[in-house]
Amino acid sequence: QKRRLAYAVYMLVGEAEHWWRGTHHMLTTRGVAVDWECFGRVFLEKYFPESVRHAKEAEFMQLHQGGMIVSEYAMRFEHLARFYLQAISEAWKCMKFAEGLKYELKRVVVPMAIVVTRITTG
Repeated sequence: QKRRLAYAVYMLVGEAEHWWRGTHHMLTTRGVAVDWECFGRVFLEKYFPESVRHAKEAEFMQLHQGGMIVSEYAMRFEHLARFYLQAISEAWKCMKFAEGLKYELKRVVVPMAIVVTRITTG
């Protein structure tokens, strides 16, 4: 059983590495800037069927905290946000996250207008 698992992992890693080498070469040949966002997009296109991506994107857009605790909601939010292929700012993500909170939390958080600022160093 352990050998089968190790072999399966080896095959998947090998397949993914082979796919990425070919994809990276194709993208750079076309003059595409290959960054993390680009990798994420082509990875999702390769390994998640369009129907699954659309379903996850719709789930993200309709996500609300409901019965989840905040940490569960945050994890689900981040997981589903990966499938949202539109370019979004951190400020929009913060607003979307706050809108999905339970009313009791939302009425406290939303007036604070919390946004994420990324600090870059020279």
